[in-house]
Amino acid sequence: MRVGFRRDDETFDEAQDRWIAEQNAERKVIRQYCNLHGYTDIEPFEVIRIVSDQCVEVRSMSAQKLPWKQEWYSGGFAGHCANQREQKWDIQSDEEGEVVRLRWSKAKGRWQYKDVRFVMSETPRKFYDYNF
Repeated sequence: MRVGFRRDDETFDEAQDRWIAEQNAERKVIRQYCNLHGYTDIEPFEVIRIVSDQCVEVRSMSAQKLPWKQEWYSGGFAGHCANQREQKWDIQSDEEGEVVRLRWSKAKGRWQYKDVRFVMSETPRKFYDYNF
């Protein structure tokens, strides 16, 4: 009988290793965009050159905030934005944007530049955490 994600013929450690390998293989796939994840904020980048399957060059994109109705409440340091997940951004390519070279870290299972985490994506994403 199979329980959870473990196969009948494997130990828990083998199942965990297999799951990590599957997750890393999915994260390693090079896509059109690669977003910088800095703690809770996200900045959009676009892949402009594939150097190898271990190295890509990305360029930052411009992101202009679009109008949206923010719901603020008292609390925290100055206030709490209850609907920050509804924020909207106009994201465009920026020929003058910063270009950096990302490398795949097998040890950490992620794309990175100077130990900063990037995540490949089909769409560019910008998120500003108003509550941090």
